[in-house]
Amino acid sequence: MCLQMKKLLNLKFSFFNTNLQLALLMFFIVPLSVVAQINTDTLQEVLIKDKKQSNTSHDIKLKEFATGQQIITLDSSLLQQYKMQQVSQLLQQQLPVFIRSYGMNSMATLNFRGSSAAQSQVVWNGVPIQNAALGIADMSLFPVSMMNQVQVLYGSSSALLGSGNVGGALLLESESPKFDTTVSIKGEASLGWGSFHQYQAAAKTQLSHKRLSVLLNGLLQQSENDFSYLKFGNKTTNRNATSKGASGMLQLGYRLTEFSTLKAIAWHQTYHRQIPPALFESNSVKKREDVNTRFLVAWNRKQKSGEQYIRTAYFKDVLHYQDSTVQLNSNNLSHQSYLEAGWKQTFTYRHKLLVFLPAQWSQMQTTKGWKSQWKTAVAAAYTYTDALEKFKSTMHLRAECIDNNFILLPGIGATYQLTNYLTVRGNIQKTYRAPTLNEWYYDPGGNPNLLSEQGWAADVGYSAVWQPLSSLKITQEGNWFYRSIHNWIAWFGGAIWTPHNIATVRSVGADAQWTASYTTRNFQYQLVIKGAYTSAITTQSYLPNDGSVGKQIPYTPLWLWIANASIAYKGFSLQLNQTYTSYRFYNTDETGYLPAYSLSNLQLSKIVDFKKYQVQLGGWVNNIWDVSYTIVASRPMPGRNVSVAVTLIKK
Repeated sequence: MCLQMKKLLNLKFSFFNTNLQLALLMFFIVPLSVVAQINTDTLQEVLIKDKKQSNTSHDIKLKEFATGQQIITLDSSLLQQYKMQQVSQLLQQQLPVFIRSYGMNSMATLNFRGSSAAQSQVVWNGVPIQNAALGIADMSLFPVSMMNQVQVLYGSSSALLGSGNVGGALLLESESPKFDTTVSIKGEASLGWGSFHQYQAAAKTQLSHKRLSVLLNGLLQQSENDFSYLKFGNKTTNRNATSKGASGMLQLGYRLTEFSTLKAIAWHQTYHRQIPPALFESNSVKKREDVNTRFLVAWNRKQKSGEQYIRTAYFKDVLHYQDSTVQLNSNNLSHQSYLEAGWKQTFTYRHKLLVFLPAQWSQMQTTKGWKSQWKTAVAAAYTYTDALEKFKSTMHLRAECIDNNFILLPGIGATYQLTNYLTVRGNIQKTYRAPTLNEWYYDPGGNPNLLSEQGWAADVGYSAVWQPLSSLKITQEGNWFYRSIHNWIAWFGGAIWTPHNIATVRSVGADAQWTASYTTRNFQYQLVIKGAYTSAITTQSYLPNDGSVGKQIPYTPLWLWIANASIAYKGFSLQLNQTYTSYRFYNTDETGYLPAYSLSNLQLSKIVDFKKYQVQLGGWVNNIWDVSYTIVASRPMPGRNVSVAVTLIKK
């Protein structure tokens, strides 16, 4: 039982300085006002009322009860283009989120709006998938080919997703079971080749029947990663950088009745990676092996008046690190079990209620024995929609126990359709994150005196749609956010790194997206521009004369920009991708920084249709202008590289 009740924190808001306010007004409001003026002159005959449901998550919590929150769904065609890549590369080139990559063959972590990697959740089919000990997820270990849907939730959603969800969440979903009146067998196979001796092979087959669905998915990868880079002015070839990986997933689906289904998923992957030397090292013999085993069973029952579900999962993560130079040979073994039951009741189309009970148990092996952490909760969400279906609001409340600590996590969100073209939204959430097992008990370096992170997060935004012609559509989205976190956890040190609490970190910023799509009889044109501004500043410190006060949190770029221009014609598709990442400080007092960089990437694909088969051909050129850059200090990234892939699909 929990021993104490945490008092609700007072919500504090602060404003941008005058110059930033003016910049953001020019950045967002001016383009919106132009669209509004044009809409005024648009003829009634071409007005289009857009109620597109872009959030297609199968998790009922996010699909129906995340009102007011920004959720971006990556198009299925993008997943097809990147299916021979990892999720880290997909996000780097398609969304203004910062991927902190330690190199082409190394760990990559996620940064939402200035949050740390531990504050950014990864959810797989409704279950948090971060390493139970580390509390983070390595983006470089998630193949796109294993995912049927990829979504990004911006901002906190602690009441729905649980404590730990501070900055945002990456939502990954497997393919839902498909049933057919007759026996149906579909499949596809892919082969890929690329620079630096990269090879990939993937295959997927699916059998569907009236009650049974079987899906088998596999992937093999190998790369030498022997690219060249400049080291103190001298050209050097990347060494000790070979990687090998395999991933396999088996999914079974069974239709119990007309209204209920049962599915089970087994996912196993193993990656062997050599760790190349950093710029300050003359040599490296480091090796890392990741072995992940995941099982999930889910039952779902849908009726006209409601829905019930139960999901349970078990994860085992093994991280083996070896460095023979210093005689280091460590194994990080962790287990995680998860159970959640939920019940949704639809009273009328205007009133919906969801009650769910999640429980999570994590365990980590240390030099002093096993350490564990329990999380149990009771949560509810209520959604109200007005009679005209223009206003919708959702209230959340979660009562959670973390070992012996009791916390309340309230939240509220709302959307309002002002016109046929313009919708506004807002969201306020309380945030909380307990230290991970690694932060508490890692030996050497763990800090058992760490305090839990807690604070408030708020964001507001809008979506505007203008379609002056049936062939032309223009959309714009803008979002502003504010977050204040007390007892922020950060790692500092020299030979031995240790986590410490920072008194207060305040994050403010904005992001926007503009999309223009034009379609003719044979051609499709699209231009997408995305940008994000993030200020994450230490405002208070527990240390006297701390040089980090008033400074940006390390590895938080102030600006991120992405532009995509594409043309499609009779099965051909050409896309030019441009990304920009501003400078990043790599220490707390801003005395050292990494320069900004901009990358250009090109993709060309062709689809050839036959009666029973389809052939997809793809080619990619990344870093076209051979830019030398680093994302993390002293970890060189590859220059220009090319890859090709061919896929055969049985319809």
